[in-house]
Amino acid sequence: MLTFSDIFEQNTSTSFKDLDILSVEARIVELKSFTSNVYASMERWYRACTDSGRSEEDQNYGRNVKMPSLRTMLYQTSRQALALALTVGLSSWALPARSAEAESTQTMKDLNTALNGEKNAHARYLEFAKKADEEGYGAVASLFRAAAAAEGVHGNNHEKAMRKLGGNPDVKMETPAVSSTRENLEAAIAGESHEYKSMYPDFVRQARQDLLVPAIITFEQAMRTEEVHARLFEQTLRDLDKLKASGPRTYYVCTVCGFTTTDLNFEKCLNCLKPKDRYKPVS
Repeated sequence: MLTFSDIFEQNTSTSFKDLDILSVEARIVELKSFTSNVYASMERWYRACTDSGRSEEDQNYGRNVKMPSLRTMLYQTSRQALALALTVGLSSWALPARSAEAESTQTMKDLNTALNGEKNAHARYLEFAKKADEEGYGAVASLFRAAAAAEGVHGNNHEKAMRKLGGNPDVKMETPAVSSTRENLEAAIAGESHEYKSMYPDFVRQARQDLLVPAIITFEQAMRTEEVHARLFEQTLRDLDKLKASGPRTYYVCTVCGFTTTDLNFEKCLNCLKPKDRYKPVS
């Protein structure tokens, strides 16, 4: 049976027994990293124990996790409360002054890269939706519009994180390349798969190294949503022949994190844990 420490150590190379750091600065950095990884482990634990809307792999994972009453605890205790509890314990410590610019340069570049990607994906999916409508794939057009709405949320979140960290966004919009609906779906699958398998994991690792929590949060929320998008596009491509002359379908998009679903059978967003009334229908 998996325990919390097992899952924690899957998110970080640090073990609980290894936290005896000699230098003050190293100890503070390690504890802050520990806090971030507790977040990641708790989220993973929560999602593993919530079968609704999860893949079969995650459902099986959840059944092997040993964690009594976790869902109850997470519904009652917010991430902010956990952050406060852990941060108060560090409040009397101070790090020597260091250059914020030197520490966060790569993460700032990553935020800007992600921002450009999401803004352009938003525009591209809207054009893909128009093409799907023209070709008589109403259900596919709905999916593209829902994905566009989600990418818009991601772009706004990346921009907010960047400004919060003192960065200056530099967005360059490109003219979308539009092909047939089948080809557009293939392009969407390739893009979303790259983002959740490679781009965002790399960005998260860098942001954790830089200890930039706003960047970690926005990257992780986008990464989990892009995986859902990839799965939705893959299923739609498999069913494309059946979707000819189809009418619009309703999807629901979280206005906080962009998570996209066809079923609101939950009380809190499975991605950001905000109430489900933050979702909006898109068709």
